[in-house]
Amino acid sequence: IAKRSLKFLWHGLIILYELIYQVVRQAISNNIAASASVMAFNAMLSIFPTLLLVVAVISRLASSEPILTLMITTLQQVVPGDVAAVLNNRLEELAAIGEADRQVFSIGLVTLLWVASAFLAPVIRALNNSYDVPMKERRPWWLNRLLAIGIFIGTVGLLLSASILVLL
Repeated sequence: IAKRSLKFLWHGLIILYELIYQVVRQAISNNIAASASVMAFNAMLSIFPTLLLVVAVISRLASSEPILTLMITTLQQVVPGDVAAVLNNRLEELAAIGEADRQVFSIGLVTLLWVASAFLAPVIRALNNSYDVPMKERRPWWLNRLLAIGIFIGTVGLLLSASILVLL
C-alpha cells in the first residue's frame, strides 16, 4: 500500500510540474507580463478621470440645498468631526462652482472612456495571442477600441444595476 501511494503521489507531482511548466511557458510566449503591466498602468491612469467625474457629479448634486444638507449630515455621522468639517467646507465650495461642472463632467467622462478602453485593449490583444488568432483575421485597432469602450460601459452598467438591486 505504501509503495502504491508513493507511486500515486509521484505521478501527481509530475502532473503538477507539467501543468506549472506549461502555464509558465505559455505566459512567457504570449507576453502576459507586458499586457499586465500595460493594464496596471492604465488602471492607475484612470483614477484621475474617475475622480474628476466624481467631483463633477458631487458638485452637481450639491447645488441642490436638500441634497447638500443630506450629504453633510450623512458625512457627520460616518467620519470623525475634524474630517467632517473639512469635507463640509469642500462640499459647500463644490456647490458654489456653478456651470463649470458641465464641462468638467464632459471632459472627465470622455477621458475616462478613453483611458478605460486603453485598459481593456491589452486584454483583447492578450486573448488574441493566447488563442493564436492570425494577424489577418484580427480586428482593426479602432474596432478593438470601440469594443473595449462597449465592454467598459456594459461592465459599469452591470455594476450599477447590481448595486441598485442590492440597495433595493
